[in-house]
Amino acid sequence: TSRAASTTRAASTSRAPTTTTRTTAPPPPPPPAHFSYHGPSGPAHWGSLDAAYALCSSGAHQSPVNLPAEPNGNAADLSLNLKSLAAPVLFANNGHTFQVAVGSNANAAGNYVVFKGKTYQALQFHFHGPSEHNWNGRYYPLEMHLVHQAADGSLLVVGFLLDPYMAPNAFFDTFLGKIPPAVSVVPQPAGLSWAALRKAVAGSSFWEYSGSLTTPPCTEGVQWIVLQRPVGVPLLLVKQTNDVSGFNSRFTLPRGDRFPDHPEDEEEHAE
Repeated sequence: TSRAASTTRAASTSRAPTTTTRTTAPPPPPPPAHFSYHGPSGPAHWGSLDAAYALCSSGAHQSPVNLPAEPNGNAADLSLNLKSLAAPVLFANNGHTFQVAVGSNANAAGNYVVFKGKTYQALQFHFHGPSEHNWNGRYYPLEMHLVHQAADGSLLVVGFLLDPYMAPNAFFDTFLGKIPPAVSVVPQPAGLSWAALRKAVAGSSFWEYSGSLTTPPCTEGVQWIVLQRPVGVPLLLVKQTNDVSGFNSRFTLPRGDRFPDHPEDEEEHAE
């Protein structure tokens, strides 16, 4: 048996060395194309800036839209849950808008929407000026979008129409003078209470429709909830968001068949 073992050992030591083949990782994908709200990179051209943005031009269910005169939402379908955010709260200037993180907050789990039995967790909210949706032909100076995502990846956005000609809601005082002037993320040492905003919109009627993101890549299948009751906002906040972000509102797109009880004149949407 010792000879066999010796022979086996000799054979094993005489084997050719193993060659290791090195593989080169593929290069990272190029960053998405820059977009803006003006000129050749503005909304009318988003679909041609990048193949990933094609839906911005070709999509049939895009957002925002001109809202019909009467809300179509069923109050029993919607439960909006807002829990105060714990400090620190992250304020960001992403180059397109002022944005506040919710999904990464310690109290994130308490901020969610249940719509038609499906739960969507809040991710962030941000601002557009002037409003992207309009109602009865009226644009508001500012619109806030509270973005949510379900476990299956689907999105739901709650739109708040903000009016500086109403008594300012205390919720927005938190942001005065604190919008980062340059692209950055700035932790704020105080928490954020939703109490005043929650009270202002409690029981509001709403529009609901299937639409898209209002920025590239203009992904469709987004569930939209736009609250009918406007909320007062400090005029100074409208100015400060405009100073930082400038005009950052996409024009309205045709409603198509999404509000069958309220057909839209083809000339009604604004480009």
